[in-house]
Amino acid sequence: MSVRKWMPTAMLSVLGCAADREPERAFGDATGSLYEGVGTDFVEDWLTRFEPKTDATDDTFAPLLAVAEALTVPDGALVEALEQVVNLDLFVTFWALEVLVNHTDAYGSARNNYYVYFDPGDGHRAVLLPWGVDKLPTYADLPLENHLMAELARRLSRDDEMVQRMESELSRPATIAALLTDGVPAGADETAACLPDEGGGDQECPEDFDATETCEDGDKCQLDDVWWYCDGGVWVAY
Repeated sequence: MSVRKWMPTAMLSVLGCAADREPERAFGDATGSLYEGVGTDFVEDWLTRFEPKTDATDDTFAPLLAVAEALTVPDGALVEALEQVVNLDLFVTFWALEVLVNHTDAYGSARNNYYVYFDPGDGHRAVLLPWGVDKLPTYADLPLENHLMAELARRLSRDDEMVQRMESELSRPATIAALLTDGVPAGADETAACLPDEGGGDQECPEDFDATETCEDGDKCQLDDVWWYCDGGVWVAY
């Protein structure tokens, strides 16, 4: 399965798990560099805070440095520079979903809980993947400005074209609807290995299943082709 094909469908589900354990499952190619970002960003002095996650990952941090350097150019040249090293279409979707679900301990809001994969199938451009969604129910009324703390989000928010793309993505119903209900591509059932084994059991979700309701940690069920697992009292799609 390819992240380039279905990233909007499962942005906040199994990608972090699949990327961490088996990059080829998520990207169709395990030869790119994969890093985990915890309390860090694309700033030259901070790059060694990223954690290389695979043997194939460049431990000189050169791919990250290329993004950091692109972020140093003037505003008028920013988008052109970043497009060479970051898949901006996928970043806008990533960014919009962080805002829509109000992920307050994420890349845009806290420079935290994300992966970066440099996709060989896309010219080794960076793809950001969310991780650590345990704080989603918290601080539901934070303003948009709180999601502009990270360098990519902060700089791109100053570009009129990127703001329009972001607003369009935020208003696109499919962005969040796909996250919850859209079809997961063939092969997604392989991600069951990422689900904890305890509790719940393998079963169909009840007819009145509502993913917006609270739940008991460890519960899981299947609705159509989507597995739902209760994490921190919140249903998460896998």
